[in-house]
Amino acid sequence: MPHARLLIAACLTITACAARPAWDVKGAGLKSLAGGDLVKACKTGTAEDCFALASKLEAVNASEPEQRAAIYHLHLEACEQNHPGACERLGYEHAYGRGPNLDPARTQAALVAACEVGQAGACHVAGSTLDEGRLGEPDEAGAYHLFLQGCEQDDPRSCAWVGLKLEFGRGAPQDRGKAFAFFDKACGLGEHAVGCFNVAMHMLDAPEDEQDLDRIVELMQLSCEAGTEVACENVAILTAPPEPAPVEDAEVAPE
Repeated sequence: MPHARLLIAACLTITACAARPAWDVKGAGLKSLAGGDLVKACKTGTAEDCFALASKLEAVNASEPEQRAAIYHLHLEACEQNHPGACERLGYEHAYGRGPNLDPARTQAALVAACEVGQAGACHVAGSTLDEGRLGEPDEAGAYHLFLQGCEQDDPRSCAWVGLKLEFGRGAPQDRGKAFAFFDKACGLGEHAVGCFNVAMHMLDAPEDEQDLDRIVELMQLSCEAGTEVACENVAILTAPPEPAPVEDAEVAPE
């Protein structure tokens, strides 16, 4: 029996030993869509091979239920092996309603595990799914900590979400001062839509004679270009020329 125990332990660390009952090569027609070599490489190879197979299936618009299920599980299995691209795709394509949620609890666990080993993008995805309860019960405090982990790894979206959590006291005590710092970091890292917009809004809270209007307009413009419509409206308001002062009618001297 000691040999049996050794064999089980080995299979926990070798990709080729992983069971793959969830996707069916013949039933999904994967070979005809992606080619036999890719299918074979995934079955016997690494997470990168399975991610390549899933990417190929998406590239050829595989859309039958069996094919979408195969893509889902390919991404899930690759994410569980800490493939960053697979975790991103798993979250955005499947956790957000663009594909089947065939194993929500396992998907959430895979995303959280990827975050905890240093995948900053997975922290944002895992935080978002947990915050909104898309893969189970919502947990705002748990989502906050996932976003915080992502921000500590310089993921700009995670920083923006930490700012929002602190701004409104959702999952963490409200602290607008700390929120500003996270929005500022997000903006500096390139998250213009939420990060730069909220930095500008905070700056507008300052007394008018202390406001840096040029910087506020610059930040609003960055947010506008990132697709924030209200930022575009604010740019128009902030850059509009002042209305001329009304001219009083001159008094007419009596004849």
